[in-house]
Amino acid sequence: MFPRFEHRSTKLSAASLGALLLLSSPAPLLAETQDAPPAQITFAWPIDGPVERGFGQPDDNGGRLQGILFGVKKETTLRAAADGTALYVGPFRSYGSLLILDHGCGLNSILAGASRLSAAIGQKVRRGEPVGSATSPTQNGVQIYFELRRNGIATDPDLVMPPQGVTTPRTVQCTDVKSAEAPVDRQSDQPAAETTPALPEPAPSATKIVWTGKWTWPARGEILRAFKVDGNDGIDIAVPEGTDVKAVEKGIVIYAGDGLKDFGNTVLVRHEDGLVTVYGHLSEIKKKRGEKVRRGDVIGKSGKTGVARQPQLHFEVRKKSAPVDPAEYLRAP
Repeated sequence: MFPRFEHRSTKLSAASLGALLLLSSPAPLLAETQDAPPAQITFAWPIDGPVERGFGQPDDNGGRLQGILFGVKKETTLRAAADGTALYVGPFRSYGSLLILDHGCGLNSILAGASRLSAAIGQKVRRGEPVGSATSPTQNGVQIYFELRRNGIATDPDLVMPPQGVTTPRTVQCTDVKSAEAPVDRQSDQPAAETTPALPEPAPSATKIVWTGKWTWPARGEILRAFKVDGNDGIDIAVPEGTDVKAVEKGIVIYAGDGLKDFGNTVLVRHEDGLVTVYGHLSEIKKKRGEKVRRGDVIGKSGKTGVARQPQLHFEVRKKSAPVDPAEYLRAP
């Protein structure tokens, strides 16, 4: 059985794991790396074990794996796949301990399912350095999930890793690594279809909201779903497709991409006092990770990407990664 988690009543496979951590991790936000990007990276397999299911093969949730599942039936050491910096280390729901490493060139690796991790957020590691372990409590074994992402998009490990079972490292040039590689149906050689179900179209929220904040609005429109209604971690605002979506306050973009299945094109902006704002369902993204924004800067265009059934903006405010009511920060309409 594959590990899985629930988010907004929609089942997500490990495909969305890396991006989702930015939103729902109980630990501090991902560490940042300031090193100059390398010209090349040398990779080696992080675990010795049989591959139970490979990239693009069916998972147990009706989708396709965007990583690799290894089987472990004894004490096994987990190692860094390449030189890098630990962006996230800690527990994550049913995945057990989880590690995300930044290797430069826009490449991140993800290890999930470890019984123990020895790295710390911000720590620099070398290829082959032990970063944790996996232990099977029974003869049935456990599964370790390994994924590579380029600029937030799942990438076939075969593009950068040595052949499976080969212990000799492989060096790749950053310019030769493709930015994205969709999971492929191995029988038809066609990209696998998206399987994430759409959420029902929400009715306008009847919840009375008291706005007490000072921030400007990201976009004006009717509130379709209020904070904590049906498990909502933010608010959903009905706006025509293509409407400018603006930063509510000055900050820096820490994520811009489509790795979140639920929210589609999404931008995250970090502000002062440990606050992060989330802008989802965008039709276009106008800012890149690392860009500074001022209040009122256009960061994207509204749309209905992800599971949205009508044009809208999903907006969240998070403090130290925990969702808080946007009404405490947005000024009265």
